[in-house]
Amino acid sequence: MRFRHQRGGRDQRGFTLIELLVVVAILAGLALLAVPALTSANYEGKLREWSRRMAQDLQRARYEAIAQREDRIIKITSNRTYELLAEVPGSGTQTLVKRVTLPEQVLIVGLQKCLAIDNLPSQAGGVGGAGTACAIPGSFATGHLKFSAIRTMRVDIGGTEDDRSATLWLKTEDNKHYSRVVVYRTTGNVRYIEGQ
Repeated sequence: MRFRHQRGGRDQRGFTLIELLVVVAILAGLALLAVPALTSANYEGKLREWSRRMAQDLQRARYEAIAQREDRIIKITSNRTYELLAEVPGSGTQTLVKRVTLPEQVLIVGLQKCLAIDNLPSQAGGVGGAGTACAIPGSFATGHLKFSAIRTMRVDIGGTEDDRSATLWLKTEDNKHYSRVVVYRTTGNVRYIEGQ
């Protein structure tokens, strides 16, 4: 409520203290409502960023394996780290190229061998495009991908190596958002896919 007060013959206008406190309380309430939404959006943004980075690292490893005529290995070492290694074919000696640690908002769920499918159904009911048919691992699954100098890709999970397509699952720390990085067996192409 505005008030007028004459002081020394001049008119003064302003807000009462109660009006100012009500406005501050309303703004504080709105800010409290916005914090969870902003946190979730931040987690989702970090997941998207780091999923793309992982896909780029895998794609680069594939190209370098062919160009350098060395095997490139992507080894999942924990739910927050992975390593890129180089190996001269037949030598068995591995050299660390890069170690990547994800931010605390993003976790690696695991690595899975999957069947590649050309026409997965979309969430809207139509044909969604290429992907893999596999569910999110129930527990953390470690392993490694190996791109060879002769253009093949192999997956090793739990000591069993084969040449099926692979999916690396990632999620946010709050378990609300998932993404996956798919490596196709036949082409070695890498694709980042949001969601489950």
